Amino acid sequence: MAKRSKKKSSKIPIPILIIIYGTLLFAVYQGLSTIILSIFGQTTIGIVDYYSNRIEDRTADAGRSRSIIKEYYFTVDGKTYRGRVFYLSDEAWPALKEGETRSEYIRYLPVFPYVSSTSSLSDFSDMTDGQIIYNIFIPIGCVGLFVLIRMFQRGAIKQDRGAAARAAAREAKKALNTTAKEENIMYCESCGTKLSAEAVFCINCGMKTQEDIPVVCSVCKTALSDGAAFCVNCGAAVSAAVSAPVPQLEADYSEAPAVNGSGRAGSVGFSDVYYSPEIQEEVRKKLKMSAGLILAVLILPNIIFPAASLIRDDYPMRDALFYGVGLSVILTVFYLTFRLSLRKPIWEGQVVKKETKYKYKHKDDDTTVPVFITTFIQDSGKKKTLTEWEQECWYSYFSVGGRVRYYPALGTYEKYDKSKDRIIYCNFCMMMNQINNEHCKRCNKPLFK
Repeated sequence: MAKRSKKKSSKIPIPILIIIYGTLLFAVYQGLSTIILSIFGQTTIGIVDYYSNRIEDRTADAGRSRSIIKEYYFTVDGKTYRGRVFYLSDEAWPALKEGETRSEYIRYLPVFPYVSSTSSLSDFSDMTDGQIIYNIFIPIGCVGLFVLIRMFQRGAIKQDRGAAARAAAREAKKALNTTAKEENIMYCESCGTKLSAEAVFCINCGMKTQEDIPVVCSVCKTALSDGAAFCVNCGAAVSAAVSAPVPQLEADYSEAPAVNGSGRAGSVGFSDVYYSPEIQEEVRKKLKMSAGLILAVLILPNIIFPAASLIRDDYPMRDALFYGVGLSVILTVFYLTFRLSLRKPIWEGQVVKKETKYKYKHKDDDTTVPVFITTFIQDSGKKKTLTEWEQECWYSYFSVGGRVRYYPALGTYEKYDKSKDRIIYCNFCMMMNQINNEHCKRCNKPLFK
């Protein structure tokens, strides 16, 4: 028997990942260090003790025909620091002879002089617009590429795990069938009950197990359809394990609500709808959409402010970068806080207090508006407060002493006892629905009942 070829993993190999991440980190360092040196750096006179230039391409664009290497040192507060730069340029200075040096302006970071570069590469006043834009977008592009690689890796890991689980299930089923054949037994495909190899029907559920044997009632000899549990003529049970027909009736929940936690209208107990594949897929989509915000947070401020500097002569590029990078940092902090809040665990607790206060809507306005405050105590003992301005949505829905569950990924709550309710809120769009509805009439998502 030919051995099945092993499916290759779609993940990126770890050695290649290390090389990619190392390259991205170096590029991010180069771009950020240039921006930081231009904004916060100081200039001093340094000594170049090694210089080399080599022709790379005579037909290259301007400023890219030669590769330049410089090694230098400078002194700050009596301590000597060394640095090295590599860049492309058209400059063709003669190489330094042994013991020969040349003076050049060096820009360094006062709080950490080890971060340094030549002034021509780190001072915006000495750089072209193309060099400035390049150093701005290199860190942004690298961070975006890092996010894309991480998303690809996670998808590949999930895919490999799913393939492994399916392969394990196939192997388990194969082993089970092999063992069954060896022991002259089989298993019901409907309920999994262990049967003898000669069994025509399952002794547990009455399901027909051998398709090539006709189904005939043992009492009246009437021919029966495949899968029949009872005779259509005399009502006798096809399987000896079933003594009498037990019809399955669909309960009518339109008049009185159920109180058995079954997910029907007015149930008592927390719903398990959140853990269904449909809802989990919606939660994953929401997390993916929020992940895309990080690119906008990093890119937009660093496009708008430098663009304004290029258009307006009275708006220095240094100020534009300072405001752009600063705004990106602030927005990133807000984004990470929001992202972490979505990944917090689900908690359950009890409503311990409800109160209404009146506060000024604006500082310069004497008009007051109602503020509805609901206080919870989590099962862990922590106190949580829900504040609603002007509209009393959850405030009216909850009762003091009632239990609730909070879903951080959705930002909504669920009541434990819904047996006396006539309405229920959708956990996705907050639409008010009749308690008998199974799906929201606005977004068609399942209701947590």
